[in-house]
Amino acid sequence: MSVEVKLTPHVSACHNYIDSGGAERKITIILAPIGIEKKGEKTIISWACSRGSTCHNRECRYSFLAKTPVARGE
Repeated sequence: MSVEVKLTPHVSACHNYIDSGGAERKITIILAPIGIEKKGEKTIISWACSRGSTCHNRECRYSFLAKTPVARGE
């Protein structure tokens, strides 16, 4: 059985963006598929946020800080 799936970028609002000064604000973002990987029976789709490289929100999975280890005492 063959299944066709169309993945497209999605423009949305982010209400949890935190800038380099620590201010939380609402911005426009684009979520886009960046990779597809087959693992056995599963297909894994990876997504990225257009503002992930500048976002300082550690709770957001797309933020570069979410992947940065927290130093002791923070």
